Amino acid sequence: MAELSPEISEAIDVMADRGNTLMDEEAFDEAIAVFREGIELLPVPKENWEPYLWFLCGVGDAQWFTEDHKGGQDTWRDALLGGGIGNVFVHLRRGQVMFELGREAEAADELRRALLLGGVDILDGEDPKYYDLVTSVAEPPDGCESWDGWEGVAPGTPVHDWLMEGSEYELTPKPE
Repeated sequence: MAELSPEISEAIDVMADRGNTLMDEEAFDEAIAVFREGIELLPVPKENWEPYLWFLCGVGDAQWFTEDHKGGQDTWRDALLGGGIGNVFVHLRRGQVMFELGREAEAADELRRALLLGGVDILDGEDPKYYDLVTSVAEPPDGCESWDGWEGVAPGTPVHDWLMEGSEYELTPKPE
């Protein structure tokens, strides 16, 4: 893969730092604007660059904290399409957004992926309703009586490989 020019890399780092500082300050709308500026710095096709996913995660997380679940739905879809399949955080937040939009089947699927990949700790600190949903539809892994203590699938296993691959997703980008 090609590398970004030093000038663009430096500008992206600055935007990422600014956006993260604004997130820490709970200035979510301003953070969204900065993260989107960062995306605009990327050469086309933007989704081919690693920072694209980072910036989308920043936008989506800020949307989460402002309860803009409708906007988050598009952002997290774009994150999946932009390299986020298999990223625990992407699956977690997308699942939560789908839940909040009343799309429980999609929410359960995404939360199951997050739980399988990241283990039960990924849901620590989150509203228990997400754990309740996913564990109501997903059986504990073979050999486990419950999800308690689950640490996630081991890399290189068939289940891990399946979770990291997106062939069953039928996500289409929104029209420009």
